[in-house]
Amino acid sequence: MKLSLFISLFIISSFSLYSQGAISEQYKDNSIYLQRSLFGHKYVKGGQIYKVGFMGNKLKKEMQVNPNAVVAFKKYRTNQVVAASIAVVGSALVIWRFSDQEYEDLSIFSSALITVGWAGILTELAYSRLQKSIWRYNQDLLR
Repeated sequence: MKLSLFISLFIISSFSLYSQGAISEQYKDNSIYLQRSLFGHKYVKGGQIYKVGFMGNKLKKEMQVNPNAVVAFKKYRTNQVVAASIAVVGSALVIWRFSDQEYEDLSIFSSALITVGWAGILTELAYSRLQKSIWRYNQDLLR
């Protein structure tokens, strides 16, 4: 009786360990990790390194699996568009003001700093949204 109970517990525990190993392998192969670099963001999936792409275009198809990841990814893209718009408009205003030959006031530097600051804050917010969408994607793999 004790031997059969021991054998059945052994079989159940080994099956449990085997299924956890299968889940672990699936998670290892399909999970996504971000890498930040000087020349743009990259992501790792299954040991391969991929570029995120402009505004996350190359990563977008990966996020389509999980609806919660899609919501966070859309917020990331919105923040990126706003940050890029602020940076472009701010840069254009600075160039326009410097092209005015009679302009001698140096307050343009303060407005340039404010523009760069807001663009930087929004870019960091966008990056945190991207991390959140990837976290939700990876979380869905464990279900």
